[in-house]
Amino acid sequence: MSVLMVKYYLASTVALILLLHKVNGELYATTATNVTFVFPSLEAKFGPRLPMNGLRGIINTANPIDACSTIRPPPYNSSKLNWFVVIRRGGCDFSVKVYTAQQAGYAAAIVYNNGGSNEITRMEGGPDFAVVQIPSIFVGEETGFALRESFFYATGATIVLARTFPSLWTFYCLPFVMIGVICILMLLGLAISGLHMMVQKHRDRNRLRRRVDSLPTKKFKKGRDDQIYDVCAVCLEDYEDNDKLRLLPCNHAFHARCIDPWILGQDKSTCPLCKQPINKKAEQTDCECNRTEEETEPNQYAASAITNHEGAEAALGATGTSESTPLMLYNLQPELTLSDSPK
Repeated sequence: MSVLMVKYYLASTVALILLLHKVNGELYATTATNVTFVFPSLEAKFGPRLPMNGLRGIINTANPIDACSTIRPPPYNSSKLNWFVVIRRGGCDFSVKVYTAQQAGYAAAIVYNNGGSNEITRMEGGPDFAVVQIPSIFVGEETGFALRESFFYATGATIVLARTFPSLWTFYCLPFVMIGVICILMLLGLAISGLHMMVQKHRDRNRLRRRVDSLPTKKFKKGRDDQIYDVCAVCLEDYEDNDKLRLLPCNHAFHARCIDPWILGQDKSTCPLCKQPINKKAEQTDCECNRTEEETEPNQYAASAITNHEGAEAALGATGTSESTPLMLYNLQPELTLSDSPK
C-alpha cells in the first residue's frame, strides 16, 4: 500500500472524528404562555463550553448594541435565572464583545449576524480571547431580532441555551461506518493496484511478442543444415525438410512452433539451452556454434611433433637401424633452438 493511500485513510478518519465532536447549540425560547420556539445556534471557539444540562436565563439587549465598549449591566439581580445579553455583530472582535458582557455581569452572550445574513458561523477569538470566562453562541440576524423584540425579559419569556449532541445511533454506528469506509478505500486501492499490474503485464507480453516476431527464421534443408541443426531441444524431434526454424541471438535454433509458445507462455525471454536473453546478442556461449577457430582446430605444435616422429621412423628404417635402438625426439617449436653441445 502506498504512502499516499495511507494519508487518505488517516485524513478521512480525522474528518469523521471531527464530525463526531462537532457540537451545534440550540436556543429554546419559551414565552409567558408556555409556547417554546427553537432557534439554531453555534458555540464559539473560545471561552468555556455550555454546561451539559444547558443554561437557563432571561435576556437583555446590549447598550451600545455592538458591545465594543462598556455596556449597561443587567437591570436587576436574579437568584433563580441567569442574565444573557444580545449583541450585534461588527465593530470589533467577537472575544472583545463577550469580554465586555462578562465585565458587565452577564452569564452568557448571544451574538447575532448582521447585513441581512442568517448564516451561522463559529466565532473566532481575538488576541485577548484567553480572558473570556463566560460561554457565548452565534445566531442568525432574524433570530437576533426575534429575541430582542419578542423574548425581551420584560415579556416574561425565558431562554435556555442547550448543547446538541450526536444521537445514540451516531455514537454506536459511526465507528462501524468509519471502518467500512476505510475497508472500501483499501479494496479500491487494491483493485487499482491490481489493474495497474494487469495493464503492465499485458504491455510486457506485447513487447515480448514483438521481439519474438522480429527474430529471424529459416527453412530447414536436409543435406545442407544437418551438420548445424539436428534436433529441436523443446520437442526433441529431428528436423525435417521445410521445417520453420526460429534462430535466437545465441545461434541456437528451434522449431518456431515450439519456441514461440515456450517463450510467450512462460513469459521467459531467454534461450532454453544457454539462458542467454533474446533481447540482446550474447557475447559468447559454450555451444559449438560460437567456439573460436583456435578452440576447434588441433594444436599446430602437437601436429608438428607427430610429423617429426613419423619422419624419424622412416629414416631409421632406411638405414637398417634396429627397432630397439633408443630414439630421442625433440619437439622443436619456432621460438626454441638447440644450443651446441659443450666442448
